[in-house]
Amino acid sequence: MTNASSPDMPTATADAALHVRRLAVQRMYGRSFGLDVDGLDPGVNVIAGPNGSGQTTLARAGTVLLWPEAHGWGRPLVEGVFRLDGEPWRVDVAGRRVQHQKDGVPACAPSMPPHRHR
Repeated sequence: MTNASSPDMPTATADAALHVRRLAVQRMYGRSFGLDVDGLDPGVNVIAGPNGSGQTTLARAGTVLLWPEAHGWGRPLVEGVFRLDGEPWRVDVAGRRVQHQKDGVPACAPSMPPHRHR
């Protein structure tokens, strides 16, 4: 079954609620980082700071978290926790190695819209 407004996007995925709760970046672009944002609100979150403090890196880390096969930022080391349709997920990305856990149990990647729909 597909979504009428976007035929290549499954309906269940188009309607799924996503809430990123934690995003941590240890490495991106071949550089070490110590970025860790926890307790994100299910509504709108504003990440602000001076130039070079990590806002763009956090946004790109979110892309790596949700679409690990589609990034072009070297060998990232990113971890994140989110809820998708009320179910808890954890994703650990270490370069090309990606581990997903659903409700604390190893799992296949969740169904997400293609990264071009982000």
